[in-house]
Amino acid sequence: MKPSKELSTNPVYNQIILQCGSIETFAYEMGMTSQGVYKKLKNLKKWTIEDIEKARQVLHINNVVEFSRIFFD
Repeated sequence: MKPSKELSTNPVYNQIILQCGSIETFAYEMGMTSQGVYKKLKNLKKWTIEDIEKARQVLHINNVVEFSRIFFD
């Protein structure tokens, strides 16, 4: 599936595709549904602190600057 323009500019989405290959794989690793991930990526549902920490681990983000850029810019 081709991402919408909105998603293709989202740094979290891009990191998910780079590290996991698909939203479905990322959702499985997170213990979420793919629909839930899409809602978070489209800001229809908020990321909790726990979600962000688990996503950081799943996406192998260990650099604080990179983490900040991906999740908070």
